Amino acid sequence: MSLVVLSYTSQTGERRIRVHTLTLRCSRHLQDTFRNYQAETLLTFYCKKMYCAVLEHPLQELREELQTDVTEALASYRKHCCSSSVSAGQLVLPQFLRALPVYVNSLRKSEVLLPGLRSSVHQRLQQRCRVLGLDTCSTVRHFYPLLLPL
Repeated sequence: MSLVVLSYTSQTGERRIRVHTLTLRCSRHLQDTFRNYQAETLLTFYCKKMYCAVLEHPLQELREELQTDVTEALASYRKHCCSSSVSAGQLVLPQFLRALPVYVNSLRKSEVLLPGLRSSVHQRLQQRCRVLGLDTCSTVRHFYPLLLPL
């Protein structure tokens, strides 16, 4: 449980205290964690992580880090949570992460992480700032606008 206390004074000089509490569920089983993953949320997390680091690290390093992070997460799912026997090269994804490889590929090939000749540094920085301010649904539409829920 997390607890935050905010102490402030109103315009009339009255002192007030506001207490916020937050309780998050914990799991002892890795499979429960993968069951609650959402590909859209992971795309937003990795987008913000990579776009914030783009000013400090080389782009190739960031693309490789993104690929490594996602690959390790999916390998962990396969190793610890996959109950059926699968062949060595078969890709196994949790139910709600079926779109994750497509999202990650779109992020890796985005104009900010893979600059091309068609945009300037200023355009890429402007796009970076705009995307960092997007919510989850808008981020998904930005990176993969053709994926529609049925």
